[in-house]
Amino acid sequence: MFVALGFAWLASTSLRTALGRLEGYMDLVLKGGTVGVRDGRGGDVTVTLSYQGSPFTLPPLADAMLSLLLRLCRLNAGGALNLKRVNLFHSAPADIGPYYTCFRCPVELEAEHDSLTLDKKVVDEPLPSANPHLA
Repeated sequence: MFVALGFAWLASTSLRTALGRLEGYMDLVLKGGTVGVRDGRGGDVTVTLSYQGSPFTLPPLADAMLSLLLRLCRLNAGGALNLKRVNLFHSAPADIGPYYTCFRCPVELEAEHDSLTLDKKVVDEPLPSANPHLA
């Protein structure tokens, strides 16, 4: 399911372009699910995932989706990429430590939606892997 998106993602000129491609592709991958990318105050960009009625409402699957999205961002922008914040819709697990290890930022639980928040400069920075022909 992710092959076409993967090529387009890796060839994107910026994370914003890649996230926009994910936004359009999500309906094919996750019926009833959506991805929204919006600019916030103070130079933040928030990527919100909504799973409405899909299996991803199970916490482990939702966590896997967010960690995959972060991994894709780090694949393009570099492993040093850090988020500003992560919001998770579910309650706290017995051990929250692995969440901080994975996301390397503040983690809010029992949020309205799952979301990742990044710095706008990082989202709009040109990527060295950009390839308009492949994209």
